[in-house]
Amino acid sequence: MFFTRFPEIQNIPIIGAELKAGVADGGNIAMPDFETKYLGKWELINKQSGVSAMQINLMPNNKIVVYDATVYRVSRLPYPKGMPCIQWHDDNLKLDQEDCFAHSMEYDIETNQVRPLTVKTDPWCSCGGLTPDGTLVVAGGFADGGKTSRYYGGQLDCQDCDWREYPDKLKEPRWYATQAILTNGEYIVIGGRRSFSYEFFPKEGNLVRNPYFSHSSMRPQTLKKTTFTLLSTSLHLRQQPFPPPQPYHQQSGPHLPRPPRWFPELPGFRHVLHPSYKTRRRQIK
Repeated sequence: MFFTRFPEIQNIPIIGAELKAGVADGGNIAMPDFETKYLGKWELINKQSGVSAMQINLMPNNKIVVYDATVYRVSRLPYPKGMPCIQWHDDNLKLDQEDCFAHSMEYDIETNQVRPLTVKTDPWCSCGGLTPDGTLVVAGGFADGGKTSRYYGGQLDCQDCDWREYPDKLKEPRWYATQAILTNGEYIVIGGRRSFSYEFFPKEGNLVRNPYFSHSSMRPQTLKKTTFTLLSTSLHLRQQPFPPPQPYHQQSGPHLPRPPRWFPELPGFRHVLHPSYKTRRRQIK
């Protein structure tokens, strides 16, 4: 992975900034000569980040957190001297091994520097989001990371932040699950491969007591992978599973023990890959 950026646009005049008096007395202002056909360009600013960006998050302190799967046990960002390697057991070789490569890093936009981070449980295809206080919360992942709750940051002046991981705090494995933020700033975690339930993201270090099982628990195992989910203006969650055997979506109140409301099939629904789906919130009754 490498980083690129658009060049900063310089010397673009602000209409009326230097002729405020002319505006007041009805004077004429010449419109700036904007270049309307410029499509922009990419600029390479860092040739090697060291970690593939399976997931990437921009933090409130203008730094970027990147993390990738740990299952391959190698990256292009080895831990520096003094940073301990991760101990893990190779079930195939029946041996204890060391992983001395970073699978997560923090990129500083201002200094163009990369700082390795430590992630112990596998966050491959986990789900995440920022809380109102600036904490990145990440649920689930693959294998040993399936039930892990992770926290990063939360302080704007944090210079040496690292991942805070709590294995087995989620009630169900959350691989390819979905997180959606609620009006109180908390997150609901929905579905995942072979997980036909939802639960609320726990407070740091706490254990989820009971998951809530969805009405689609008898559907195929792939139903709850990466569902389209958003909080509607009526404060209900709207969900479109990926990929369903038949198109459907539902609306339910996450804090209310009532059955979901089922809607008609979505017209023209097609199975899509992760990069191509998109949802938008609108006013509904």
